Amino acid sequence: IGKYEVNEREQFRAGSALYNGSVDTLAMAYAKLVPELLAAGHVPSEEVREVYLSWEGRESSNNVVWIQMGLR
Repeated sequence: IGKYEVNEREQFRAGSALYNGSVDTLAMAYAKLVPELLAAGHVPSEEVREVYLSWEGRESSNNVVWIQMGLR
């Protein structure tokens, strides 16, 4: 799609979170997710996936992103 490539990925074990908002504050979702995973005894892997379920633009508060953080 445009300059991005879309392909199927293999299933993997992950902790996840849904984020609603601008891309500029997406890092806040990671800042919340990572400590929650660590507190639950999980060890994150190096693989992270972001699935953009709804996209209205970089600054839109209506964007919905499914963050999937791989676990070892």
